[in-house]
Amino acid sequence: MTQGESLADKLDASALRTADVVIVAKQFTDIAPALRRVKEGGARIVVDVCDDVFSLDHLRAIYAELLDLADLCTVASPVLAERVSAHYAAIGRNTPVALVPDCVEGEALPPRFRPAPDQPLRLLWFGQPANLDALDAELPDLGDWASDVPLALSIVTSLTPQIAERFPSGRCGLPIRRLPWSPEVMGMALDWCDLVIVPSAATGDKLVKSSNRVASALWAGRLPVAFPLPSYQPFADSALLAERMVAGIAQALARPEDVEARIVQGQDLIRRHFTSDAVAQRWNAVLGAFSVSAPHDQVRL
Repeated sequence: MTQGESLADKLDASALRTADVVIVAKQFTDIAPALRRVKEGGARIVVDVCDDVFSLDHLRAIYAELLDLADLCTVASPVLAERVSAHYAAIGRNTPVALVPDCVEGEALPPRFRPAPDQPLRLLWFGQPANLDALDAELPDLGDWASDVPLALSIVTSLTPQIAERFPSGRCGLPIRRLPWSPEVMGMALDWCDLVIVPSAATGDKLVKSSNRVASALWAGRLPVAFPLPSYQPFADSALLAERMVAGIAQALARPEDVEARIVQGQDLIRRHFTSDAVAQRWNAVLGAFSVSAPHDQVRL
């Protein structure tokens, strides 16, 4: 879009009036009126949902209208697929819902797990600030364990004064460093760490998460210790899935000879299903079946 051009303006542009399919993702404003005009012009509408929009007050109404206009909905996690399908069932619609995973970026990096014997075990957490609550819950256990196994923690996220206060340089006996998210910082942090930790919880807002952080860690050559969310289950033979991070870290340290082999196995899985090429093929399959089908109630994806 050009400077000053809104998405609604873009949807009204003549170039979209001849589109066969329009894919809409990550919307925070009401574009339903403009999208309806596009649909009336003959385009079919795909709405990509990447979060539990039904539980978010600022998005619920916006996405209710978008999903009503959609001929197909795509999601990145199995639980989110269930929730969107349940939404359609509740309103008497049989709009198809297709699972299209998030992709990793760049090239796979060599697997590595060689903690320095005279240094703390280096842990990395990265993600959106909204996910820091799960890390909060793990810090007491990690701090207790660090009295026997020295640990150091790096946090990569969008930094704010509140996060700096919440995660000072030392908390629960752990040395903590906070780093501002950027692609360059992420690369340096992944190179620095021995393990990536991905804590979470079996709550509604967490269960819908995609496999992005687990896949990204493996692709960078690092073993993730992750809470066993549904979208992480395909990685059960590569990532270490554990409800408590301490349990997963202990498993990695108990069998260090297995760690790099697990990472290799995870990278093989990612090559088949989560690279940009693999995800593009999935999009082609979804859109191919969608575009050649009869009315959407006959689509089977």
